[in-house]
Amino acid sequence: MKVVKVRIRRGGTNENMMVYPARYRAQEVDRCGLGPAILAYQGAIGRGQGEEYCLICLQDPIADIYAKDPNMEIISADETDRLMTQWNKDNGLPEEYSGDPNRVQAVIAKTLLNMPLSEEDKRAMDPDDDSCQGLNKRVCNIRKLAEKRGQKIVE
Repeated sequence: MKVVKVRIRRGGTNENMMVYPARYRAQEVDRCGLGPAILAYQGAIGRGQGEEYCLICLQDPIADIYAKDPNMEIISADETDRLMTQWNKDNGLPEEYSGDPNRVQAVIAKTLLNMPLSEEDKRAMDPDDDSCQGLNKRVCNIRKLAEKRGQKIVE
């Protein structure tokens, strides 16, 4: 799999707010990518700028075809990690998030009622433990994301 950096422009009158390159196919990205379809958005259009970028991860042959478009380019895993980290920061996304709000609420309720927490409850509340959903850390490491899905990033 390869990471493709996609240039998106702000749409004009009678266009969508975000206009992707003509070659970009959302269904293809979703079906042939790492999933979710978009790894990260820069968020610049939402802050009033005229263009921004997003990152997608595709199977090698499809990524190579996308990279022929002048508005798309294959980037390294290190550059991907750097951009994901920076864009999360620029967009005000917290380092930790609730991967399973119901589980987090259940653990809080147990704690408030002085009920014992199971080992799984404790793991769910440890953001450094990604073995179960609960309070989780954002992963800005494309190699790790790919590995979790049984894939490998090719550079």
